[in-house]
Amino acid sequence: MQAKSNQVKRKRGCEEISAKLEAPGSTATSRVELTSASRPIKIKMSKSLSKDQKDKVKQFTSLTESGDATAQNCLTQNGWKLDRAVDAYYTNPSQFLVAEAKSQPDRRKIESIFQKYKELDRERNAEFILFNGMVRLLEDLRLPVESVRVLILAWKCEAKVQCEFSRDEFARGLLELGADSLDKLNQKLQSAEAELSNMTKLRELYNFTYDYAKQASQKNVDCDAAVAYWGIILSGRFALLDDWIQFIKDFNNNRSIPRDTWTLLFDFVMTVNGDCSKYDKDGAWPVVIDEFVEHIKAKQPKQAADGAVTVEPMEY
Repeated sequence: MQAKSNQVKRKRGCEEISAKLEAPGSTATSRVELTSASRPIKIKMSKSLSKDQKDKVKQFTSLTESGDATAQNCLTQNGWKLDRAVDAYYTNPSQFLVAEAKSQPDRRKIESIFQKYKELDRERNAEFILFNGMVRLLEDLRLPVESVRVLILAWKCEAKVQCEFSRDEFARGLLELGADSLDKLNQKLQSAEAELSNMTKLRELYNFTYDYAKQASQKNVDCDAAVAYWGIILSGRFALLDDWIQFIKDFNNNRSIPRDTWTLLFDFVMTVNGDCSKYDKDGAWPVVIDEFVEHIKAKQPKQAADGAVTVEPMEY
């Protein structure tokens, strides 16, 4: 779904770009660190830009919702050809992400955003962004409810309850992201999503989600909530996601999902994914994952006999 969205954005972006834009040169340089899943990479970056280059940076950030440093990096690596740079960015955004110079967000602006969407909870005698305010916030951010960026925002805010932000949570999240406007928030959420190619970051988000999805009075996560969040986080990352969700719906009898099943499924995704030959049945896996692997292996001979395409594990 996300890949398709990126393709649509890329197409729209390229349609808006004039093919006549030329690549001006620049000699003054300084060093900026590029964010990488493995280590920071030092690259050369233009210190002073011509008017034409500044216009391209502005167009690039508008089309991609990225930061200025990332825009300069991507444009530089693509010869300052705007159409080529936009296409390259959407193909592999993490390749071009640059750690932006951090300026302290304006707390007053963050409070102003909170005021726009908050409501008074009379039972608690305190102000929160509640369901209606959250709907309006996501509409203004142009984010669908099922977007992983919505979950990233909750993660950065360290939110305790779904569809709700306290004043402190909201301020914490925007300060962490470095955003004091909706435009900046969109940019930062996009960058944070690209960083999920780092498995440590992805695991942090995944582990946060269990407690976030759980009702305060419950020990485990409801099956329906677990299925929904698996779809958001693991889509495009787990080759057997559809099979797993269908298996849970068919054979779990709507039982809630305990923490160890949630946690170890992530390990299963990272180590086994679509290749069940890698599965160690003597490992400390929950029974439901053992049963799922048996279920998949039982299906495979029939699929092969029917000429079906076998599932390949996904690459990272």
